[in-house]
Amino acid sequence: MGRLERAPVDIKLKHPVILPHKHHVTDLIIKEYHQNIGHMGQESVLASMRSRYWIVKGRSAVRRVLSKCLDFQKKRVKPEEQFMADLPKERVTPHDPPFTYAGVDYFEPMEVKQGRSRVKRYGCLFTCLVVRAVHIEIAYSLDVDSMINALRRFISV
Repeated sequence: MGRLERAPVDIKLKHPVILPHKHHVTDLIIKEYHQNIGHMGQESVLASMRSRYWIVKGRSAVRRVLSKCLDFQKKRVKPEEQFMADLPKERVTPHDPPFTYAGVDYFEPMEVKQGRSRVKRYGCLFTCLVVRAVHIEIAYSLDVDSMINALRRFISV
């Protein structure tokens, strides 16, 4: 006789099957319930099992079985945080005029029609490091003289 004798619930809920906490059959039942509820945590597995089974030292038994489940471990992993270095002084100085600190890059050649022939021209990209503004000039070749001419045109603007 138990205290739930007059309760209007199923007999299996009143008198659940009692299982030992360290037994192979207990582990198999825990694994089955764990998979059926979608690899949820310890309390969810215990709550779903208690309608039919009662495990002596249930929390420790469920914790032991769940620690071996790879899918559950993958779900519990915290997302990694990216380590970022501090920005250089040139990038965070707000009172300098634009293009005080600039980066230069070339991009792929474009074919341009010059008279009846086609020639290659390159884009020279000047990027402001403070406000992230962009200025594009045309470089006529990959020579140093062409780069210096593009830089002079950029400075004169």
